[in-house]
Amino acid sequence: MVYNALVNSLHAQWNQYALNAGKHVLSEKPFASNAAEASLVRDVARTAPGQIVEGFHYLHHPMNQRLRELVTSGELGDVQQVDIELSMPAPPD
Repeated sequence: MVYNALVNSLHAQWNQYALNAGKHVLSEKPFASNAAEASLVRDVARTAPGQIVEGFHYLHHPMNQRLRELVTSGELGDVQQVDIELSMPAPPD
C-alpha cells in the first residue's frame, strides 16, 4: 500500500508509478491535476493489479451520513434543493 501525500503536481505521476508497481494507492486529493492526467491514472488503474482511492473523507463523515439518513427517510419532507457552505478554520499558530 502506498499513501501519496506529495505535492498536488506530483500526484498523477506517482500514482501511476505505484499502480504499475502493483501497489494499492491512497492518494491525497486531487489524485490528478487535470482531466488529461486523471484519464491517464484511470487507464493505468484499469489494468494494474492494485486499486486507487482518493482521500476524500467527506462522503463518509458522520455528519454527511446523518444528513443522508434525514433526507432519505423523508423526515425533512420533499427536499428540492440543498445549498452547502463548507468551511474549515485555520489551525492555531
